[in-house]
Amino acid sequence: MKFITVLLSVVFTFFWSGISAQTYSGYKVVDQATNMTISITVDPTADTVQIIMTGPDSVWYSFGFGGNTMSNLYSFIITGAGEITERKLGNHTAGVKLISFLKDSSYVSSGGMATAIVSRPVNGLNADYFDFPAAAVTFPIVWGVGVSSSLGYPHPNRGASTIKLTEDCIPTDSSFSAVSCDSYWSPGGKLLTSTGLYSDTLLNADGCDSILQIDLTILNSSLDTIQPVVCDSFISPAGNTWTISGLYMDTLVNHVGCDSIIVIDLHVNYSTSSSINEIACDEYVSPSGNHIWSQTGIYNDTTINSDGCDSIITVNLTINSSSSDTVSPQVCESYLSPGGNHIWTASGTYYDTLINSAGCDSFVTIMLTIDTADVSVGQINEVLTATSNLATFQWLDCDNAFTPIAGATSATFTATANGNYAVQVIQNTCTDTSSCYSVTTVGINTDWDPGVTLHPNPTQDNLFIDLQRSFKDVRVILMDVDGKVIDKTHAGTTDEVFMKMDVSSGVYIVKLITDQGSIMFRVVKQ
Repeated sequence: MKFITVLLSVVFTFFWSGISAQTYSGYKVVDQATNMTISITVDPTADTVQIIMTGPDSVWYSFGFGGNTMSNLYSFIITGAGEITERKLGNHTAGVKLISFLKDSSYVSSGGMATAIVSRPVNGLNADYFDFPAAAVTFPIVWGVGVSSSLGYPHPNRGASTIKLTEDCIPTDSSFSAVSCDSYWSPGGKLLTSTGLYSDTLLNADGCDSILQIDLTILNSSLDTIQPVVCDSFISPAGNTWTISGLYMDTLVNHVGCDSIIVIDLHVNYSTSSSINEIACDEYVSPSGNHIWSQTGIYNDTTINSDGCDSIITVNLTINSSSSDTVSPQVCESYLSPGGNHIWTASGTYYDTLINSAGCDSFVTIMLTIDTADVSVGQINEVLTATSNLATFQWLDCDNAFTPIAGATSATFTATANGNYAVQVIQNTCTDTSSCYSVTTVGINTDWDPGVTLHPNPTQDNLFIDLQRSFKDVRVILMDVDGKVIDKTHAGTTDEVFMKMDVSSGVYIVKLITDQGSIMFRVVKQ
């Protein structure tokens, strides 16, 4: 389908037609036998009458004007030799030859016929001349054929007739320029489709030809196709609104002023709407990410759906709150966090996260106190002393499945039999048990001093003990200052002991035991 709007611009330019005013003319065949004819054209503006007369060239012939008989009529007589004279005929005579009043005359003979052409002013010189009418009228004429100026009266080849002058058509010429889109119908009904110069002919108000010169410019309409993809509705270039996919036509005006036809292959996608129920803790980030809401309520948000259009989401939102709490536990040695994810072994402030009854975070601040029980023990021979203050004690028999020793509940315990002993300390919230300490001096004289020496002291690696003489059942025990046994050596019967000090730098106790007694030394390891 093509829509065409015609852009038509016409400029008329009139020019001289070649005729300055109205003329009148008539034609008559007066005698079929002799083929005599007469043609009269009266041009009042030019003050000229043109008369064309035809007759046989072998004789004389004549035309008279203004009456039905020859008597006293103004006439033209054309001789067989081609002479043209103006005469006022007499009564059946040649009458009087008049002074020539002609502007121009000519004579042509051909094919047995002679044609005389004369022109003279419209009105005569005087009363002897005929005044030709400058109007559309009928007036009488006479004609005759003969061999002399009298035309051979009473020759039968003469007669009377009339001639009718009619108003001549005056052709009009004009030109104009026309600009049209795609095609142009001329005033005369011609379909023109190309730029160019054209002529067209009409009838003017007088029924005469009106010649039109058309300088035509044909401009072109344009056609284009667009394929918009839109959401919900589309406003066309011309301002139409469409909401359904399909093929549409739109019309604009292009740069040359003609129709610009636009074929619109339209695809309409649609926005969507939905509703969701959300429960959040403290605050909620909208689906689009553009909003953060912290109160329960109904909210609207806009995202983009799968078609690239708006997705309107109604959010029915419930906001629950997180909670916080502070606890101050006092425990022994270590603490398992409320969430079960951490174990802490030192006092301090800690944080843990649980889930409260609303399903939100419960932030717990833990002011933690870690208690410990001091299970350090000092040993001098069979006397063991716990070093902890403000505690309760229970000494244990390590060799008898850590059985509590009846009445041994003070900080100091003196063993009555050789063996291994430990102490259970209850201090603050803690209960702990020390390492087992070996007692081997019960029944042995510990005040013995046989002059034993050891060197070097301080030492960097090895220690040499000189007993001065041989002893039986010689044993050496290396302890730290707290009485904890580090190493033992059973040398048997000997008068010297070599001991490797494979320990870190510090102060240590070396205990020498023999069958005669025991003695302890303070040793420095560098």
